[in-house]
Amino acid sequence: MIQLNLKNLSTETGQSLLEPLVMPIPKGEFVLLTGQSGSGKTSLLNCLNGLVHYDDSLIFEGELKINQQVMDETTQDAWVSEVGSVFQNPRTQFFTSVVRDELVFVCENLQLPKEEITASLGEVSQLFGIESLLDKEMATLSSGQQQLVALAAAYMQRPQVLLLDEPTSNLDEKATKRISQVLGELKEQGMTIVVADHRFMYLSELVDRVIVLDDGQVKMDESYQVFSARSLAERRELGMRVLHADELAKEHVQVSGSAEDYLVGKELQVTYPGPVTALSLAEFHLSAGQITCLVGDNGAGKSTLLKTVAGLERGAKGTFYQKDKVASRRQRRGETYLVLQEAHLQLLGETTEKELALSPASKEERVQVAIDFSLDHVLTQHPLTLSGGQQQRLAIASSYLADKELVILDEPTSGLDYRHMMSVVKSLQTLAQQGKTLLVVSHDWEFIQALGAAVVRLENGKIV
Repeated sequence: MIQLNLKNLSTETGQSLLEPLVMPIPKGEFVLLTGQSGSGKTSLLNCLNGLVHYDDSLIFEGELKINQQVMDETTQDAWVSEVGSVFQNPRTQFFTSVVRDELVFVCENLQLPKEEITASLGEVSQLFGIESLLDKEMATLSSGQQQLVALAAAYMQRPQVLLLDEPTSNLDEKATKRISQVLGELKEQGMTIVVADHRFMYLSELVDRVIVLDDGQVKMDESYQVFSARSLAERRELGMRVLHADELAKEHVQVSGSAEDYLVGKELQVTYPGPVTALSLAEFHLSAGQITCLVGDNGAGKSTLLKTVAGLERGAKGTFYQKDKVASRRQRRGETYLVLQEAHLQLLGETTEKELALSPASKEERVQVAIDFSLDHVLTQHPLTLSGGQQQRLAIASSYLADKELVILDEPTSGLDYRHMMSVVKSLQTLAQQGKTLLVVSHDWEFIQALGAAVVRLENGKIV
């Protein structure tokens, strides 16, 4: 049983992050926490996992009890044993370089007996289907494998509560289904689970209760049965994504671009040590004024192709042409703006306003784009203090202002609710109408369909 009585959560500068709330969560309940990006979902999770007590920039007033025990900064061991967390980007919570070491890390810190750790390692790796990964380097794992390892590591000490922040944001359908299966097994064991997410089709058979946040306040708290009975139009008003696969458009309508090629790659080949052939394409075409979306399983070669097109893959073989003239790596880098999957890695400004000012756009254009991307209220904040969705929107807004001929985006809708997803769709379509060429990687079919992109599927480094 979780009982959160929150009086206030704010920054030391006085900015309110969460309004007062009383939130009981019974043992074994599966809760979906949703709402627009920046509404306070991650802040609420950090109240539940205790991280607010270790951030000197935050002021927490209230009380949290788990199984009648008061949890605060003096009960660190209890936090670790009672609550497991999986962050939005699991790589930020890994401490070791090998999967086996990562799984036993927490148990060793808790000084559990070696026999108990060994037994737990065997049980957990089997439950999560990661026995074959135990001796692999963490850096070699796909996004889906990293998510499974993060989940397994959080489960190693058998917590009573499991908190997950957008656990499938960059995962393919197969990996998402596996995460759903694992969460179902944990629910059957009676674990209390809270998932913060915008895309939740994969949770439709698991959720008991839905809590919707809006600007730090609980806007809605109801059973999943009541929530799912709401019409799609009602849920759209709340900024919700589709709930069931049958709510997606039945047919994909592609928006045509120019018939003229902007860039053509020939005999493209990328091989990694092993050797592993990551990419092998006889030809790859990008049309001016068109949005091309790469789809495929994690590890299919999508990100490798992005880096190759952008001139960032040093080991890539092959030749690119623009109007029958060779386009060098240096030339392609100069004409390209790349939005990374991990947007925070490319945010350099001291404030959101200064980040946008790095572009060649006029002040008037920057002000309008900040409004269009709902960033006008965070212009004075440091980019790294923004929510994951806000950071994503800031990176995309910067790409919109950059005035580059080729814009490449890797999973641009992770962390975005419906309203902000549609603002991204509108901005990318505007760039295409201006004659820019766009290349996007996404597993988000709701986004792909709204975008009207030309879809290219990769499998084992080849177009299928």
